[in-house]
Amino acid sequence: MRKIKICALLILLVCLVTVSVLHTSEVYAERAGGDVLIEATGGFDGIAKLGAWSRVEVKVCSLNKNISGEIEVEVNTDQARRVIFSKPVELTAGIEQEVSFEVPVITVKKNIDIRFRENKKVLAETTCNFKRLLPSNVLMIGVLSEDSDAFNWLNGNTVPASSGKGAEIEEKIKALIASGQLNAPGSIVPVTDDYFQKYEAVVIPLDRNSFPDRNEIMDSFDILMISRYDTSLLDDSQVSVLEEWVEAGGLLILGTGISWQKVYHGLPESLKPFPVTGTGDVNTSETIEKFTGRDADGINLKLAQGELDFMHVINNLEEDYRYLMYDNYIIAGDMNNPVAIKYRKENGAIVVLTFDPSVEPFVSWSNKTAFMENIFRYTATVIRERFYDNGSGYYRRYSYQNTGMQGLAKNDVPFDKVPPFRLMFIILAVYVILAGPVLYVILKLKDKRDWAWVLIPVLSVSFLAFMYVFGYKTRYNTAIVNTASLVEIRPGSDKAFVSSSIGVFNNRRGTLTVEYDNNNGVLTPFIEQNYNYWYGREDLESKVVAKYTMGDRIKLEQYNVSLWTTKILYAEKTIPFDGSILDNITIKDGRIRGIIENSTPYDLLDAVLIIGSNIVRIGDIVAWDSVTLDIPFDSADVYKQPELYLDAVYGKNWYSSPKDYPENFLQLNQRRRLFESYIYNAYNNNRGKPVFTLLAMNEQDFEYGLTVNSKAPQKYNKNLFRLDSALRFEPGQEVEIPAGIIVPSLYQAQNVAWYDTNNILYVRNTGDFEFEFVLPENVTATEMRIYAESFMPIAAKYGISQGLSGQSKVLPNKYKFYLYNVTTKTWDEIEADKRDGYIFDIIINSNVSQYIGSGNEVRLKISVIELGMSDFTKELNVEYYEEMLTVPEIYIKGVSE
Repeated sequence: MRKIKICALLILLVCLVTVSVLHTSEVYAERAGGDVLIEATGGFDGIAKLGAWSRVEVKVCSLNKNISGEIEVEVNTDQARRVIFSKPVELTAGIEQEVSFEVPVITVKKNIDIRFRENKKVLAETTCNFKRLLPSNVLMIGVLSEDSDAFNWLNGNTVPASSGKGAEIEEKIKALIASGQLNAPGSIVPVTDDYFQKYEAVVIPLDRNSFPDRNEIMDSFDILMISRYDTSLLDDSQVSVLEEWVEAGGLLILGTGISWQKVYHGLPESLKPFPVTGTGDVNTSETIEKFTGRDADGINLKLAQGELDFMHVINNLEEDYRYLMYDNYIIAGDMNNPVAIKYRKENGAIVVLTFDPSVEPFVSWSNKTAFMENIFRYTATVIRERFYDNGSGYYRRYSYQNTGMQGLAKNDVPFDKVPPFRLMFIILAVYVILAGPVLYVILKLKDKRDWAWVLIPVLSVSFLAFMYVFGYKTRYNTAIVNTASLVEIRPGSDKAFVSSSIGVFNNRRGTLTVEYDNNNGVLTPFIEQNYNYWYGREDLESKVVAKYTMGDRIKLEQYNVSLWTTKILYAEKTIPFDGSILDNITIKDGRIRGIIENSTPYDLLDAVLIIGSNIVRIGDIVAWDSVTLDIPFDSADVYKQPELYLDAVYGKNWYSSPKDYPENFLQLNQRRRLFESYIYNAYNNNRGKPVFTLLAMNEQDFEYGLTVNSKAPQKYNKNLFRLDSALRFEPGQEVEIPAGIIVPSLYQAQNVAWYDTNNILYVRNTGDFEFEFVLPENVTATEMRIYAESFMPIAAKYGISQGLSGQSKVLPNKYKFYLYNVTTKTWDEIEADKRDGYIFDIIINSNVSQYIGSGNEVRLKISVIELGMSDFTKELNVEYYEEMLTVPEIYIKGVSE
């Protein structure tokens, strides 16, 4: 009987422990009756976008007494998990309060549970029901207009956007470029019905009260239209959110015409790219009929008029694809009377309609939908995916700029807490010797071998304690906050934009608590999600995994977190920074010259300059100091491939032998990963443009002020500064344009050479292939240098550099080189200097004009006479490579006009 009682007691204890453990994984509230009334509405008149955010408005009132409590909004973050958004409120008897929440809309479940509770008692609860949840392929169009129904005709399948066939067409065009059948470096995609398909649009009327003032809500919209509306009614936060939304990839359409003053009234200059000086009556029927292909008789509009600062106009809607190469162009109309103008703004676009589309005669025109469809088509509208990414949080605006930082914050904690392994092995060896032969000999000599039963445990405990002390000093005994930030500075700006990924590492099992001040730059946190989040059933049960309490001090509680599990947060802020520090950089006599004055409190370490196809190592530029540059382009500090630069400065990612690894390999590799994706990005983006980029690292703290588990965490910071600038050509001054700024087009009659990755040419057959360099119109060239380097696979280079020169061999081809003489209209064969590492190197410093055509083009022809692989004797133990060459480059010296 006694055993039965003991067993029953043990079972009861186990049940109690189990219940207490389960209790920590969910937040329960005791249900109770009360006199509190609560109701809620969500979305824009019940419509919300899946994968984006929605506003939820909660009204609550206590009928009879004052109550201190909190409102909880419980939302699904996927099929199995929920999160609680909470705000404390003070209710005064008889007075209704309205509390606003912004919550993610992730699953197809249209109901959101909402409750008011006092301590653990639920005094009232309700449900917010969405009428409709829009998937990503249904576009949401927000409209600001005095007439809320002005653009309802855009509801339905009215928006042509990139279809699934777009990728297929892109691949076909890449193949044409590679074969030389298309003169188009880069992506020029014809706008055809094969590339675009129509998507459904839902029009959402907005006003000053419903217009978003948070980025999370604004991101619901794909397109925003403002017409016949006084934008000065918007407050500063709404205007700021609008500007950021456009920069992040949104499409803003402004209807001007007779309403241009209202529309422009409250907008910043950055959102008014077309300077309006007045209006005029214009006969636009023929222009609009040509643009739409529909009858437009009598559609003569009053147009806003102003000055344009570009010359790009679409002339043939079906064949003229050049506009895709430009940032700004006229979609409809001409230079004198533009009807629709597209301007690029960062990743987004602004379309200025120079008429008011909400007034006659346009509003009654039966073909107005066709007009807008063409506007969308020739603005290259695309479907923007919104989703939770597995392990990286919500894909928002900052993710476009900061994707490379997420992995660094999550995985790259610095290695400053490394146990003294060598000393520990020595101590272990000493213990083995003492506890073994030494103790045995001593006890045998003293004839006290039975003491071993006592002395060995004492030695073991002593050495274990000694090693524990050493180990304890090298372990993390508090939570860790590992922040990786991208700092972007625009030329001439006095501030920098900081986007941070913050990895918070939990130093205990159970609940992870993170607290920080409101409005300090940390964005609303999210729970890590699974893919295909919105395809779950509505009847699936889920559990609460986190609670987010809002107020002056934000508190995030995430439940059931394992030891050292990472939670990723995101933050944004601006800092003062002098964006003109690169203004003194010039190119002179084949050298990069100038002074970089770091007049900021931030150290710029391991600085590197990417200009054209040149990667120039600068070194450290500490705060309040300056560096003088005088670096020739052919020096050892200039690299032609990102991987070669990264390997030279930080070492390789791996080595063939353990003895080759440098002692600080882990630290160097972390620095390499900080630069890696961004240096490739700048290298690829800068080719063909008169711009250059400075990248530099920094380890200073931007002070987001996080407290983790009620204590100050151990903090680590890694920051990458990116500063872009441009070459300046002053009229009448001598200028030099380095290699990689002017990118050639490739022509060939047959398959002679193929483009490979990183601007490499792979020669496949004998025959001719041509290149055309188009020189800037405002530069008169007095000297040209055209060259191409021999490209050897990096693996082969390393083999040779490590003393394996007999193991790798490149089989060279035989070439002849020609420049087209526009005076004689013949190809002049050029004796090209073949220096070490170069296929050819041509310098023209006299009669330069004879090789420059009327369109400022310089034509180069390469004839492949014989392939290196065509006739060779294979040797044993030798790895052979076919010769490859870099895309030819041109260096120009001249005078700017």
